[in-house]
Amino acid sequence: MILQDLRYSVRQLYRNPTFTVISVLTLTLGIGANTAIFTLVENVLLRPLSFDHPEQLYVVHEISNHNETAKLRLSGPDFDDLRENARSLEAVSAVIPYFTYTLTGEGEPRNLKVTAMTKDFFPLLGIHPLMGRLYTPQEYHIDSGAVVISHRMWVEQLNKDPHVIGRSITLQGVSMPIIGVMPDLPDVFSDIDVWAKVIPDYEFMQWRKNKFLTVYARLKPGVTRQQAEQELTSILTRSPEQPPNLSVELVPMKEELTGKIGTQLKLIMSAALLVLIIACINVMYLLLARMSERVSEVAVRLSLGAKPQRILKQFVTENLLLASIGAGLGMVLAVNIVHFVKSFGLTSLPREQQIGINIPVLGVMIGVIIVFSVVCAWIPAGMYNRLNLNVTLKSGRASVGRPRGFRALVISEVSCAVVLVIVAGLLLRSFWLVQHVDPGFVPDHLLTAYLRTHYYDATGATFYNQLLENLSHMPGVKHAAVADCLPGAKAATTNIDFSDRPNDPAHPISVEGCWVSPDFFQSIGTSLEQGRFFSLADNADAPPVIIVNKAFVRTYWPDQNPIGKRIAVSYLGPGRKAIGPARFREVVGIVADVKQRALDLPAKPALYMPFYQDETNHVYAGMSIFVRTSGEPTQQAMAIRKVIQGMNPNQAIQQMRTMEDVLSSTLTSRKLSLILVGAFAFLALLLCAIGIYGTIAYSVSQRTRELGLRLALGATRGKLLELIMREGMLLVAIGLAVGLAVSFMVSRMISSMLFGITSFDPVTFMMASVILCIIAAAACFFPALKSSRMDPLEALRVE
Repeated sequence: MILQDLRYSVRQLYRNPTFTVISVLTLTLGIGANTAIFTLVENVLLRPLSFDHPEQLYVVHEISNHNETAKLRLSGPDFDDLRENARSLEAVSAVIPYFTYTLTGEGEPRNLKVTAMTKDFFPLLGIHPLMGRLYTPQEYHIDSGAVVISHRMWVEQLNKDPHVIGRSITLQGVSMPIIGVMPDLPDVFSDIDVWAKVIPDYEFMQWRKNKFLTVYARLKPGVTRQQAEQELTSILTRSPEQPPNLSVELVPMKEELTGKIGTQLKLIMSAALLVLIIACINVMYLLLARMSERVSEVAVRLSLGAKPQRILKQFVTENLLLASIGAGLGMVLAVNIVHFVKSFGLTSLPREQQIGINIPVLGVMIGVIIVFSVVCAWIPAGMYNRLNLNVTLKSGRASVGRPRGFRALVISEVSCAVVLVIVAGLLLRSFWLVQHVDPGFVPDHLLTAYLRTHYYDATGATFYNQLLENLSHMPGVKHAAVADCLPGAKAATTNIDFSDRPNDPAHPISVEGCWVSPDFFQSIGTSLEQGRFFSLADNADAPPVIIVNKAFVRTYWPDQNPIGKRIAVSYLGPGRKAIGPARFREVVGIVADVKQRALDLPAKPALYMPFYQDETNHVYAGMSIFVRTSGEPTQQAMAIRKVIQGMNPNQAIQQMRTMEDVLSSTLTSRKLSLILVGAFAFLALLLCAIGIYGTIAYSVSQRTRELGLRLALGATRGKLLELIMREGMLLVAIGLAVGLAVSFMVSRMISSMLFGITSFDPVTFMMASVILCIIAAAACFFPALKSSRMDPLEALRVE
């Protein structure tokens, strides 16, 4: 029986190639898009962490209500207090995320990504080495010797050497034996090369205000998140060095991993679901239209004794076959979409390498196919139950009435399309506005690269002096500079004190800060608003000076002349040394606001200091170079590389790229959301146009006799065209109204992803409405035009 139904279904699809192709293509687009996006959502958001009891794992943040940055990391003393006094925690560990070591002796020198950890980190997660061992507690008090590497480095750099344990590699110029290889960890620091140690004996680990540790905690069974937060807050606020309004927030480790990408994936998933709904509506319409044409066939089968359940089973088999073909092709499309997303360079996407089609995804897809097939068979089966067999068999034509249900389908898909087009329009306008933001500097003809030199004394100044001298004399180079920030991408944060007002130690003021060489502002193309730039005379022996941006002046010295005022800067962070109280520096210049962290973030108060005057010499350990060229900057890349490695053959050069590429990389997540949501909006418009066209065309075909009679009684062809267009556009208007109402609610939900516009941007709403009306009008016009040109005599002979 099943084979018989299947053979009959194949013949039916073969005899109706137009219906089959359109239906399969529609299902392919809908199922393929949703399978791909659900794959991303399942892998990134739904799949639990691959650790023991992941629901007990949290990241500890300090919250300072006076500070705009809100979530802070913890200091060494903070971590010690929690480890020694917290009763609500089963285990606690800390890491220093993302710094670099230089690897030499294994081909071209390169910088390795490193994360340092305390001894309880992997036991807290329940992770054991793949090979070898971890550091012993005694080894956490020395800063050399053995090294533990990641699975990534073992595979990519050491070619899965089975005898890697005991093999030595040269890091920072020191030969270190490998004592352990960790397994692949997609859920935590998956892109690092080396697991180093947090050395508690270092001076910078003893400063209470030096908050750079990321702290992970495992709650004891039965302890709630709120109970732990209250206890940890009481522990940390015992120290007089802490601000009185400090509190602790525990963020689930899964939430910390997904971050902002969770919001983006939910938006993209919603867009894909709307496309699936529109696709299903279209295919449902096609099936209903086709079933209404098969009324005579069904009437004959029923009159010959076939049971309604038997006919329903046949229709389910046909729909399953149709949906399975669409799903198979959709799988191919989904694999390609996933490959596109993975190759897009979305560095913030967690678990990227593990993303793929899996059993949960296949299960959901099979469920969609079954539900779709049953529903699309059950609806026409109910229609057939109302058939008058005598009338149908005598007339030889369908007698099921006008397709009112089709109108509801058109209204539904128009509403869905409106929502998608408006969301895509809001994202597009935001992206356009971000791209046209003034970054505060001139990114074109500017090349940058990062140098991790590991100089921690005045030797670094000599190296950079010679480097800048060599670069500035290269043909085609206008300016060369170094800085420890990367305009448009990242900047450090520093605490400051003023000489002209009281300073509250409990509420330190934090601003963006950057150490720069004298030619930095000329190199990046930032204008001087008042005062002067730095010069070579601003060296270690000269009076300390500082330059601030306009945002700094607006915030702290409104309506005042800041030139000559004095600021003390307290730079903190891993590796820094204490030299005593921070020196006050005289303001000698004001520069334009530079977008230090990203184009879509506001320019905040920032200050700049000559890197010769870093009394700790820490800045020399790693800086970015900036080279402004007269021609295409990438053409100078090889020559610049030769100059650097000519000075130090073991110097690694990281991320050499143009500043335009740097700015573009900060918008990667916006690009992905825009491309995918925009693609789904385009599909929604296409499917919507097909659905409207099909509905109007089918409605006209069912009313051929009526329309012919109208023409025979004197109706003009223009009036007939107007009648059909009016009926079609009425459905569109209703769908548009519903879609706009829903869009007002949806746009508020994505307000955090917008830039430069409100969630109720009138331009976007109006343009989306106009576009949809034009497409809908065109979809209504062509079947209406065809019907207005019919021959009345031929129309009246339809019976």
